[in-house]
Amino acid sequence: MDEVLAKRAIVELLSRVSAEIGVTLELHPQFQQPCTGAASPDFGFKVHVREASPDRVLAVIVSPFDVHDSGHFAGYTERLIRDGLREFYLEKPTERFACLDTTKPVRRA
Repeated sequence: MDEVLAKRAIVELLSRVSAEIGVTLELHPQFQQPCTGAASPDFGFKVHVREASPDRVLAVIVSPFDVHDSGHFAGYTERLIRDGLREFYLEKPTERFACLDTTKPVRRA
């Protein structure tokens, strides 16, 4: 059930961010979503821009504790993902792959 809520949350967030930045973000169709592993309870998603060439992928890692029963992310996690998507797809056009791990503390200089 947590996987269903997490996937609903990321799809909804991608829809909103797509409208904000003017590109069509979606879960990458070549990967099972969410990506999960036996060593961690966290969910991973691979995001890309539909029909973009070259394909640029942002991996997003989210804790199941940051997914509410309503199918939305916790406010802070949602802001991290939104900011990460904007930065990767608008401000770093040459990077082909990056990982945004929302489970790690953010260090500010």
